[in-house]
Amino acid sequence: MPLTGASDVPHGLLVRLRRCVAHAVRHPGFGFALIRLELALPCAAAELPRLYGADLGRQVKRRLQLALRPGDALVALAAAPPVDGLTFLMVLDGLGSEADLETVVRRVRADLARPFLDGLQPLKPVPRLGVVFCAPGRTPRSAGTLLQQAENALADASPGDWALAGKDASRPRVDRLQQALRSDVLQVVFEPQVDLSRPVMRALGARLAGSDAATRPLDAGDDDPRAEALLQRTLALAAAHFVPWRAADASRSSCRLALPAVAALLRRADWADTFAELLQDNGLACADVQLELPPTLGLQDSNLLARLQGLARSGLVLALDDFGTGHTSLSALARLPLALLKVDRGLVPQAHAQEHHRVLLESTVRLAAQLGIATLGKGLQTPAQLALLRDLGCERGEGEAASALLGPAALMGLPRRGVALT
Repeated sequence: MPLTGASDVPHGLLVRLRRCVAHAVRHPGFGFALIRLELALPCAAAELPRLYGADLGRQVKRRLQLALRPGDALVALAAAPPVDGLTFLMVLDGLGSEADLETVVRRVRADLARPFLDGLQPLKPVPRLGVVFCAPGRTPRSAGTLLQQAENALADASPGDWALAGKDASRPRVDRLQQALRSDVLQVVFEPQVDLSRPVMRALGARLAGSDAATRPLDAGDDDPRAEALLQRTLALAAAHFVPWRAADASRSSCRLALPAVAALLRRADWADTFAELLQDNGLACADVQLELPPTLGLQDSNLLARLQGLARSGLVLALDDFGTGHTSLSALARLPLALLKVDRGLVPQAHAQEHHRVLLESTVRLAAQLGIATLGKGLQTPAQLALLRDLGCERGEGEAASALLGPAALMGLPRRGVALT
């Protein structure tokens, strides 16, 4: 497709992008991203209406809206004939780090990996994403320059993949994970989930990282065949430190080990028994663990819901991660045996700065309380964000303002009663 100049971009999105640039200049702590997405279609333009219907663009846009955070901007670019694909631009503001950006990109890719349906004909477009990240503290370029950078990054991305302007973001991440799983230098890092009313850890989220505890945790997409191996390695290394740490002090007996669920495994009918055996092999029971469900799980599946209810009856605590991205319907939420909603990290900084996001966050906390579900705010970066969550009635927090990531040595050296809140 031809290069996109500022004149080709819908006026509303161009205004939004320029405002982000101006805001970043005035407020050095503000970060944002621009994403250009292209979806290649597997058929000629002349056959598209007959095979897949004229509403494919609307289907894709709706799915993207569910993957993005509330308040993110999304527009479709008009395609020039011959039509061989769909193109979208997205502006994500309020991003604190590249890890926050990767969370959103991973969600977008996971949603686009599922086939689109037009009647009985499945369609699986091939996505490519070019991403520009304007990190907090860096002077951003002009809107026109950012659009060109997104275009250049898109050209660097392989089909089905994504690239970050200035570097290929996806290839190093994949290589790093593959290399790490084959090595013996991995260690576990823990992210405390802290009670906001008192200095008590309710759970320790476990992730794998390199030998340096400050290294960003490793991750694998849900459709990645290495996700199961990553979960098993995480559990083994985490349990080796978590079990003796908790046993050393009776006041820690209610603290649980939080692990990320793998949707593909949850859909397997035999996985509950397999997971219980895996926990037992590592010195844990179901009641010792908090399993964090991805928002893309597909909770309309009655068999999956029944499986989750069985896990909850076994004592496993279920949490729904990244709530607020739009994936989970209220009816499914009411049927789920959840103990915790982890509010998407994109809502918290925006709620502190924008009233409509504050209302959305407050409504989420109130809804969860009515259903008897606790809430946790993710990605807390400042004392002001922590105080806001307290004021809104959110029970728990996770992020730098609550507690830093802990390596095994730091975990064992914690005070007997937990952590000191900011």
